[in-house]
Amino acid sequence: MAWLWWSIGILGILGILIFTLLVFSNLHVHINYYHDGDNDELKIKTVLWKVFRYTYTIPIISVDKETPTIVVQEEEDSSAGHEETNEKMSIHDFVYDMRQFNQFLTHVLGFHTILRHFLATVSVNQFSWRSVLGTPDAALTGSIGGVLWGIKGNVVGLIGNYFRMCTLPELAIQPVFNQAISRTELKCMLSFRIGNAILGTIKVYRHWRNGRPFKLNKGSEQRRDMNV
Repeated sequence: MAWLWWSIGILGILGILIFTLLVFSNLHVHINYYHDGDNDELKIKTVLWKVFRYTYTIPIISVDKETPTIVVQEEEDSSAGHEETNEKMSIHDFVYDMRQFNQFLTHVLGFHTILRHFLATVSVNQFSWRSVLGTPDAALTGSIGGVLWGIKGNVVGLIGNYFRMCTLPELAIQPVFNQAISRTELKCMLSFRIGNAILGTIKVYRHWRNGRPFKLNKGSEQRRDMNV
């Protein structure tokens, strides 16, 4: 019987050591977005200890001509294998999700403060945003380029205010005159300690329990893919 208690004790110690190691480990998140005309691809890859990897890819985003929906083809790659799915999203799905998110923000007191504290611990180790744009009108191309420079500057400013910027952002816009072209590539790498994410989750749950009374919106009990 003593061997059983010894086994339980050893497993308990190993569990504590693994959890402690996990809490102080960094999770790396690679975000790549590529747009070229009608082709869009969003890829999010998470890496833990350079061993465990999970990749989520949205390679195709198109509009269904028969119904007012957006068709999204998704791919998932992990140690469990490869999986592909197709999903349609309508304006009703978008409205439903926004209502649910608004309910969440209303119910969790101080959510913005909790989120800001967590984002302050997230490091931005790479940020590259390169674009190529052009129109048949040279003057219009220059105007759009100026607007795009302003957008990129504002985005970088927001990232610098909320995240820990550990690298200089790489921004580039290449104008192409007398030709219609739209191409952009965004690369971003983030890293944060899993312990900080766990702590933030605990805070959200605690404030959720102490938040305002939660009331379902009319129609929120319906499925997401139904009209709301």
